[in-house]
Amino acid sequence: MPQKNVNPTPWRVKRQIPGTYSSDTKKIAKANNERFRRQKAAVFKRADAIFVDGLDTGRDRRVYILIMDKKKSGSHRYAKYDSHPGSEWIPTTEEINELWPMPEVWNPSRSDDEPETIINHQSSSYERPRKTGRRPRSEMTLRGPPIIPRAPILRL
Repeated sequence: MPQKNVNPTPWRVKRQIPGTYSSDTKKIAKANNERFRRQKAAVFKRADAIFVDGLDTGRDRRVYILIMDKKKSGSHRYAKYDSHPGSEWIPTTEEINELWPMPEVWNPSRSDDEPETIINHQSSSYERPRKTGRRPRSEMTLRGPPIIPRAPILRL
């Protein structure tokens, strides 16, 4: 069995190392388009799974995703997923910012897996609650069923 690489190099880094990636511009463009197509399909499939899960649990979840693919030539292409295409339900940015509880905003510049919270301009004294007192995941899971001691059987 071949030895597994301990630190695999991500494709983004491999692409920039000379000699490891094809120098043919048509192949590179084709690979980039195929990767984008797969990623887009994965995002839309996951959005549909979130919507269907809401139907299964009896919740009204509405999902809207818009992807703009901007070409170097200046033209752009849109791809859209809308869970409720016949209704006008998509709120504006101002309407979202005025909601309470404050909405989660996910930006690509965030390095951790936690969403940012939008702070309303009216309430500048708002501070995000700290996550202290969280128990480790191992304390929240059961390793097996609880052991219940049996009472001794008395025979007369």
